Order: sequence, then structure tokens, then C-alpha cells
Amino acid sequence: MNTTRILWENRPMISRLQGALMILIALTVSSVADPHFASAQSTNPVLTGCLVKVDDDIKLPSKESGVIVHLGVDEGSQVKVGDKLAQIDDSEPQMQKKASKYAWAAATKKYEDDVEIRYSTKAAEVAKAEYELMEETNRQAAKAIPLVEIRAKKLEWDRSTLAIEKAMHEKELAKFDAFTKQTEYDAAELKIQRRTIVAPFDGEVVGVLRKQDE
Repeated sequence: MNTTRILWENRPMISRLQGALMILIALTVSSVADPHFASAQSTNPVLTGCLVKVDDDIKLPSKESGVIVHLGVDEGSQVKVGDKLAQIDDSEPQMQKKASKYAWAAATKKYEDDVEIRYSTKAAEVAKAEYELMEETNRQAAKAIPLVEIRAKKLEWDRSTLAIEKAMHEKELAKFDAFTKQTEYDAAELKIQRRTIVAPFDGEVVGVLRKQDE
């Protein structure tokens, strides 16, 4: 009966994982005739005349090279799916993750901040009211307010209106900046994950060719 063999090939480290014994027994029993084991009802059958053959190699390369700072297995170690087998030095992407986390938070805060929009809106409302009051005053009393003052107030109103548009535009740019910082954070997290080697399924380590700190 055939089972699966996994070759774990890590740039700084190479291991082999072989299918767990429980899996081998389950695969073998189903293919052996009745005379070759003690009892079909036995909870711990003894198998005779069986041949277990490994016929498949699966390479599991680490995606990043570097110094091995943690090696959690030795030859003969039993591992479960998801177990951490080894860790490549990830100090640099860890710092990148920390920096991008703060940058992301700052960019998000800036995007969510609408103080400038609210201030510019209020300023435009006040400038408009003052301009309209000047116009009304001159309608009731010709040339009561010099034309240059009226034009200056109209310019102030226009400037406040444009400030609203500018603040809204900057808010939109801040949104994209926040997305960029989030992507940088995700990229740093991915670099960390690529430096961590985990077991893809239950198995046994049958060889380690590199040691920790190599």
C-alpha cells in the first residue's frame, strides 16, 4: 500500500516529513487480506505480510532565506498540522510592521478628521452673511460702504468656499494614503509569515540538515 512522503526543503534548512504512523496503519489495513491479521474486531490489530511504500515527494521550501533563530524539531520529532517547525530571523520585517502600523493609524486619523471642512464651511457662511449685509446697506444708502471693502469681503467668501473644496480633496487623498499604509502593514506581515515554517499536516521529521543559528 502506498502513502505520502513530504520533503521539506528550506533554503537555510532541509527536513523530511513522513506520514504519521496512525495514517500508515489505516491505509495498510484496508488493503491486507483477512488471513494476515489477528482479528477484524481487534482494536489493536497486528499486521503481517504488508509492505508500506512511500511514493510521493512534496517540497515545502521556506520563502525567505536568513539565519535560523528557532528550530523546534529534531530527527524523529512528531508534529501536528500547523506546528511551528522553524523560524527565520524576522527582526527587520517586525520593525517594518511596527512602523507601518503607526503610519496606518496616523493616516486613518487624518482621513477621518473633518475639522478643516467644518471650519471652512462656517467661515464661508459668515463671509457670505457679511457680504450680503454690505450689499444691502449700500442699496439702502448709496456708497455707504466703499466698493473696495465689498469686493474684499466677496473675495473672503470665495476663499472660504474654495477652502471647503480643498479640505474635501485633502480628505480624499488621506483616504488613499491610509490604504497605502495598510498595504505596507500587510506586506510586512506577509514577510513575517514567509519566515515561519509550519507543518502542513501530522507527521514525523526524519531528517534535519541545518541547525539553529546557521
